[in-house]
Order: sequence, then C-alpha cells, then structure tokens
Amino acid sequence: MPEIAPVSRIAAAYLALTNPNRTSVTLVNLTSDSAAHVMIHETVEENGLLKMQHLNQLEIGPEQTVKLSPGGKHVMLMGVKLEDNADSIELNLEFMSGNKQRIIIPIVKRSELN
Repeated sequence: MPEIAPVSRIAAAYLALTNPNRTSVTLVNLTSDSAAHVMIHETVEENGLLKMQHLNQLEIGPEQTVKLSPGGKHVMLMGVKLEDNADSIELNLEFMSGNKQRIIIPIVKRSELN
C-alpha cells in the first residue's frame, strides 16, 4: 500500500490473492481496524472516462492468482486511521465458504516508490 498524506482518509492497497485449491473461492468481505470501510473496486472506462466500480465479491478460480493493481481491480480503504509511523495495515478477508484470513499489507513510503 502506498503511503498516504497525513490529512488523507482514503487509500488504495495492491496485492495478489492466490487460490491453491482445486475449486473456486469467492471473497465476499474485507475489514480492517485501520479503516471504516474496505471495498474492492475495479477501474473501468465509461464514455471515455475512467471511474471506479464497486465489486460485491471477487471470485478466484482454481489454482489461480488474481492481482489487485493500479488501473485494475484494487482494494479501497475509506476512513483510514493509521498510527503515526505505521509501517503496515491488517486486512481481514472473508470468503463465501465462511473461511477467514488475516493478512498484513506493508506501507511503502513515498520516497521508496520512485
């Protein structure tokens, strides 16, 4: 996740989700103690303009990896509240099956992005 300005309360996170199973899995909810709302968005072009579209769920096929990256599908965090000098955020993933997984996303400082 790129570092956000101290006054910003919106952030995007990018990651890859791999399904090692032989059947599809469907991500249906994301939460974080670091944000009021966490959603998956997809950047789409409509009438020549780029906009973000909310996805209610994300299916990951058998033995596939879905990359969440700039300009495509990505995680949006709204109402972000980070501790000073935080170096990561925790995301909680919930799947349609009821399985849950916690992941840690590192925060990349702006000086390291170049």
